[in-house]
Amino acid sequence: TVDQFAAGLGEIVAVIRGPQARRAREQRIWVLAQATLRPSLREALGLEQQRLTDCLAELVREAQYRGWVRADLDSEAVAVFLQALTLGKVIDDVSQHQVVAEAWSDLVARVVSSVFLAPADGASVIDLRSLSASR
Repeated sequence: TVDQFAAGLGEIVAVIRGPQARRAREQRIWVLAQATLRPSLREALGLEQQRLTDCLAELVREAQYRGWVRADLDSEAVAVFLQALTLGKVIDDVSQHQVVAEAWSDLVARVVSSVFLAPADGASVIDLRSLSASR
């Protein structure tokens, strides 16, 4: 259902911001940086990255088919954007004064809700903020 889909997105937002995911974000950034210097790693990582993007894009296409995600958006672009959110959090991880976790989650929820999700039952957006705030 659309509620389950929105709840799943809210869960992703909560996991992305979490301190337990910080080390995973740092490791991913490190591997990506190494891949720019090592062609064999770049090729291997590129294959895995494409697999991940393809899987996420397929989920987006399914959500578009069901009317949960705006059909006018490119599914691959949405998939890459969602992945970029996790990497972007690394910028805050290394900052001396980090953004309050709830403020980050609220912003991400607002962007995802207002840009990606199709309105349901005449509402202007699906509100993910309450979903991510409760996690």
